[in-house]
Amino acid sequence: MLLLVACGGGSQISDALPPEVKILPTIAALTPLATPTLLPAPSAKPLPPTITSTPEVTLSANSHLQSGNKYVTQGIYQKAIKEYDEAIRLSPQNHIAYMKRGIAYVRLGQVERAIQDYTEVIRLAPSATQTYVNRAFLYYHIGQSEKALKDLQEAIRLEPRLVEAFIARSALYNDLGQYEQSIQDSDKAIQLAPQVAASYSNRATAYSGLGQYERAIEDYNEAIRLNPVYPTLYYNRGIVYGDYLGQYNLALGDMDKAIDLDPNNAKYKEYRKKAAELVRNVTLPSPAPTTQPSTQISERSANDYVEKGIDFAEQGDHEGAIGQYDEAIRLDPRNSNAYIARGWAYAALGRYERAIEDYDEVIRLDPKSAATFISRGSAYGVLEQFDRAIKDLDEATRLNPQYPVAYYLRGLIYEELGKSKEAERDFKKAKELGFTP
Repeated sequence: MLLLVACGGGSQISDALPPEVKILPTIAALTPLATPTLLPAPSAKPLPPTITSTPEVTLSANSHLQSGNKYVTQGIYQKAIKEYDEAIRLSPQNHIAYMKRGIAYVRLGQVERAIQDYTEVIRLAPSATQTYVNRAFLYYHIGQSEKALKDLQEAIRLEPRLVEAFIARSALYNDLGQYEQSIQDSDKAIQLAPQVAASYSNRATAYSGLGQYERAIEDYNEAIRLNPVYPTLYYNRGIVYGDYLGQYNLALGDMDKAIDLDPNNAKYKEYRKKAAELVRNVTLPSPAPTTQPSTQISERSANDYVEKGIDFAEQGDHEGAIGQYDEAIRLDPRNSNAYIARGWAYAALGRYERAIEDYDEVIRLDPKSAATFISRGSAYGVLEQFDRAIKDLDEATRLNPQYPVAYYLRGLIYEELGKSKEAERDFKKAKELGFTP
């Protein structure tokens, strides 16, 4: 995925943003997190179109382009693609039409076709830095890490101070086991933007991969200082404490904190049980065996499928992940972890309407889950249903006023709507809470 862990820790592109709002893909995408974080829908910053044709043809091409944009707003992506097809037929050099069509293909989960269109954008506008990052995001999702790496390298060549590209590339290097290179990129990202927690988290993962666990703990400490409300950081640090340093009490404390921030995460709860058992083994040489009630069997089996689904998702196989989540839900229809994870998988495939259905079920089961309101709100944002997006993000901030991501995403939507005062207010609040985009 472009938001994936070596040694139990997790590389991350940035701080736990739900993936769908139209922002730079590296906000969520290259990280094998403990819980699959939703991937943002790639978007490219438009460049002025280069159309070499008669004024009449240009006017007609732009008319089809505008019609396609209207269909995208309505979520009618197949009709949008037909309009973009016609715009491209009339004006083959119009890279904006290719870019827009690529985004529509992403929304339909047709990643290969989206890559073809982004490739054409780059051919027509080779200095379009963000398009390289967007294409890297897609390459990573289909398991072509080397191509993703090449695109990020080109983005950095074109814009040597692009922090997001260094953070994304450091996560990719971790995924490839190239830990020294990952550390170099994290160092550079920290030099350019020392307040971004993701850089320290990625570097911690690299240090773990090299067996330098004390240095990993130091970086996780700094990442948590910068973003104290991101549960995965506590989970990853707890893994290092427990699995590699044998400090089970500290691991247990980190798992408790992670669960406080994300009470429905099955993986956090499972590792907490492990840490608690190890603590008991240290203090009680001969602990009495325990027997789980038979009523727990179905739940444990369902969570096993959720865990398998997460493994599939971290490998970029979201269709396979959905199959595992389906089985979990069959075994335990009230398993909110299965619904939220399946929603994330659908979103990763660009199937946002289906993702929203799963988020609806999570909210029905757990109406106080701020994170789910953020995920659903960002999905509505991708579908440009901005009123619903803002309503969900309002509820997320009500449930958890200390969740900076909710303010940042709402600010992006206000910015999209031209409400600059509201956007500035939300960006300021997110920054006060420690979030740096």
